[in-house]
Amino acid sequence: MTSRPSPQNVSREAGIAPTVPPKPALPHPSPYSFQRLTASLSSIFYATPSTTQDGPSQPTAAQRLEAIAGGSSSRQPSQQGSTFFPQANNFHLENFVYNEAPANPGSTTSMQWDRGWEQLISHTAPNALYNSKARYDPPKCDEDTRVEVIREVMDWMTDRETASTRLLCMTGAAGAGKSALQQTIAERCVADGILASTFFFWKADNTRNNVSGVVATIAYQLGLKHIGVRRLIGAAMCQDPLIFDQSLITQMETLIVGPVKIFRATNGEQAARELPYAMFIDGLDECEDVDQQEALLDAIKESFLDNNQTYFRIFISSRPEWAIRTALEGPLATQHYHIPLSDRYDATADIRRYLWRRLREIGLRSGDPRARKDWPVEEDVEFLVKAASGQFIYAAIVIKYISERRTSPFDRLRVILTWRPAPEQRAAPFAMLDLLYTNILSVAKSAYEDVDTNNPEDFLPLLLAYQGGRKVGLPQDLDMCDSILGYPRKTHELVMSDLRSVTHVSAGQLQLYHKSLVDFLDSKLRARTLYVSTVELYAFVVRRILLNISGYDEKRYNDRNSWDLVSDLLDVLDPWNLDLKPLINEAGPFIYPILHEFTRRGGWDRVEEYGRFLRIGTRSEVEETYSLNLCKTIGSWIFEQVFPALEQKQELLTSDLEVAIAVQQWQYSVCVRVRDTSTCDCSKFCKLKGIVQPPGSTYDANWWGNFEKAREGLKTSHKPTCASLMRNAGAHSGKQIRITRRRL
Repeated sequence: MTSRPSPQNVSREAGIAPTVPPKPALPHPSPYSFQRLTASLSSIFYATPSTTQDGPSQPTAAQRLEAIAGGSSSRQPSQQGSTFFPQANNFHLENFVYNEAPANPGSTTSMQWDRGWEQLISHTAPNALYNSKARYDPPKCDEDTRVEVIREVMDWMTDRETASTRLLCMTGAAGAGKSALQQTIAERCVADGILASTFFFWKADNTRNNVSGVVATIAYQLGLKHIGVRRLIGAAMCQDPLIFDQSLITQMETLIVGPVKIFRATNGEQAARELPYAMFIDGLDECEDVDQQEALLDAIKESFLDNNQTYFRIFISSRPEWAIRTALEGPLATQHYHIPLSDRYDATADIRRYLWRRLREIGLRSGDPRARKDWPVEEDVEFLVKAASGQFIYAAIVIKYISERRTSPFDRLRVILTWRPAPEQRAAPFAMLDLLYTNILSVAKSAYEDVDTNNPEDFLPLLLAYQGGRKVGLPQDLDMCDSILGYPRKTHELVMSDLRSVTHVSAGQLQLYHKSLVDFLDSKLRARTLYVSTVELYAFVVRRILLNISGYDEKRYNDRNSWDLVSDLLDVLDPWNLDLKPLINEAGPFIYPILHEFTRRGGWDRVEEYGRFLRIGTRSEVEETYSLNLCKTIGSWIFEQVFPALEQKQELLTSDLEVAIAVQQWQYSVCVRVRDTSTCDCSKFCKLKGIVQPPGSTYDANWWGNFEKAREGLKTSHKPTCASLMRNAGAHSGKQIRITRRRL
């Protein structure tokens, strides 16, 4: 007699799951196990498939998921279905073997959701969880700080009945404390039993600086909250093993929205509402690819906001960079609640409390008696509060530096208060802050360079021109800066588009959230490759104005005519401005190379047209004096700084001589025009007329010296004159004189 094969040998690959009785006979099976057994057998052997006009109907997606998940996703066993032995009683079974086959084509056994769940876990990003090991000691709000904003977020999160939106977006400057708020509020939601999921992006971690693990990580956390949801998510993975090769919207619909819908349909409205519902996504800007940021926001909109099939409330925080800014202004305009953290909440008082509490704690723990009694002093704390500019990151970095073990907090606080970057400095208390600024500026610079019509070398000088243009003779108005420098309108918006976490525009002027950013940009040791000296910035501005004059196109830049641009050039080359004078003296070698192109384009003719445009009178006196100063500045650059060096190296080229001849001809025309003004002391010029002859067609090295003598003789004698104003400039700032000149 052939032995019966063991049920354990039945192949699982064939989709057959064995059921082995604990004893040879089952005289008293439990009601639940027996009913489920007979119901399963009946569904195989006796169930009549439903039909449609076109033939047998196929199971729905929800039915297939429930089949894989083990029937109902409810916690209660199924009580439906007929029995295998209807109306039978008083019998027993011996050596019974039960093999269950799938009732519907394409379905598998109820244990397969487990394999799908394991597959899902392999695609998660564990480091992105709020309590992950990788984020040990995450930033959190200190006691009694950020009370108002925490209350606002929690009120919105728990107001599920009247709140009109299910998406909250918090934007704020870099270092404003967004991540600390997310962590603190997420932990409160854990305590309240409403936390559904968290995902903390971070640029330096390859597992969470992209969106590839976002949906899996959210689905994993949802599955942990309820076994029924977990089974449905695992079943969905079984149905489509390649789901993570598809779009984010498809992933979200398949692994989150779909299972939750089925759970709701199976267990009822109340059970679905009792699921945890608070979702957190922190640092969207830390996702490296802007297109991925947009894709995630689109998926959230379509999956969670455009339908009412789920009850999730989503809290996203980000720097106000391009992706989220454009989404809030466009597709999400009517579907979000916005908290502009840096604008709405002044953190100064919280930072002050934080510094006092932490410094006192550090002092009490230290072995330095100087850090115990009466430490710190109020003056030092106020210095730190002012330096923080309302941004928590500065205060947090200071505390981290001072609290280092094996050092004196008293001495380290002195380092912070007196620190100035220098090559011999070993201390680097702001290294973390410098890294933050370097990353922000580098990303923005790269985005600007990706636009093929932009000059890659323009980004940093342009930013500095917008931020500190006043020190190089530019107005602070951003639109006017674009026009003067020869850029299309609203170029400043393009430059700033990825810098909204550290900058903002107020009254048409660029403002910085962080005072410490100015210190960073002004230090070559800290900014390193991002450093632009003031002389380089000044030379950039002069070069741009020269190119704008020589390449002036009225159709493109019709808000300023070419004569306005020459006037702008005179402003930035004003030797009577004491701030500009040292820059003018140093900038020649930086500016000279552009004079070749300026000459080739006929730039000197443009400048001379401006001179001929001037009318006789007071305005002419002022402008002509500035024109003479311009002759002096350009001449000293070429004939006193650049040419002697080129002649010494024997590198004087034909193109250099062409520039020199064009400049001398322009200078002579200015000299003659000033001679003809009504206020000129012509007798002085007549005495020098024999010395200053029209320049020839070849370069004359002695001509510049003769011109300088003539220029001195052309000072106007009429009172009051611009020359007399300049002689009394000690009582006026350069800025005041420039304003007087602009109004004439």
